[in-house]
Amino acid sequence: MEKRKQHKKINVLEGLEKEEKKEKEIINLDKEIGIDEETEEMFQEEMESSQENESVLEEEVSENEEVSETEETLVKEEANEVEGISEEDSTEEIEEEQEIPLEEDVEDFVIEDSSKPKKKIDGRWFLICILCVLLGIVFYAGFKVFNQYQSQEKVGEVAENKTENEDTTGPAFVGFLDRIVINLNAVDVDYSKYYLAVDNDQQMQVTVTGDVNLSQEGEYPITVSSTDEAGNTTSQDAIVQVISEETMVAVPIELTPMIDGSIPMATDTKQRVDANVIMYYYGEVSQEIKDEIARLGLDVSGYRLDSYWHPSD
Repeated sequence: MEKRKQHKKINVLEGLEKEEKKEKEIINLDKEIGIDEETEEMFQEEMESSQENESVLEEEVSENEEVSETEETLVKEEANEVEGISEEDSTEEIEEEQEIPLEEDVEDFVIEDSSKPKKKIDGRWFLICILCVLLGIVFYAGFKVFNQYQSQEKVGEVAENKTENEDTTGPAFVGFLDRIVINLNAVDVDYSKYYLAVDNDQQMQVTVTGDVNLSQEGEYPITVSSTDEAGNTTSQDAIVQVISEETMVAVPIELTPMIDGSIPMATDTKQRVDANVIMYYYGEVSQEIKDEIARLGLDVSGYRLDSYWHPSD
């Protein structure tokens, strides 16, 4: 369209230039020849008619330009409409491509990089990784607590077993005597044979400490003790009372037998008893001691001294 306009303008200009040249040539000819006034008027009329024709041509050219401009605007508008439609279609396609489906609970993150293709990170995998880490921590903590509990329980069991198996109790005295009555000047007296100590169903050795004067009447304190194989010791206090033959008969007071039933006495007292010159009083071994000796099957034969048997034996 623009080329057509330019071509029309060029034609018009060329026509005007030709007319001006003609006028100049005519004027020059007039000057040279000397044309009269009538011819000049005729010439002026022709010039005016030519000018009118030029104005008409210019109006036609302007009208043609307006028409061409309107046509161009219409064409441009149609082209813009077409381009607008195509742009809208392209934008819709781009928007459809860029739309990412969103879920209710999880969002997809898109990482854009000009040098690398787009990558999508699924939020679900991110949450799964976090849950796995948390579960690992919980299981590890539970494992540690469980092991600690097990170790403490084992230590407690070992301590309990050790306490149960450990012997912390000393021997027990059976039918313990708080007072022992012995004849003045009695011979072969063994104070330990008046007591029975038992530990774990075994007879234990008895030790008696204290100063006792068998040649003088009186009461003497003693300490009776027994120690088991684990080193546990049991101790109790008692009194040893020494009496003469006259006191024994006058009061009377019973002499205390050892756990086997024999009674130590002085030599002259034993002779008068055997000759039935005097009667003496003696006690009996407690039933508790007899039952324990029978239950454990203890051998107390080594306690007896033939010269100091019970007269009734």
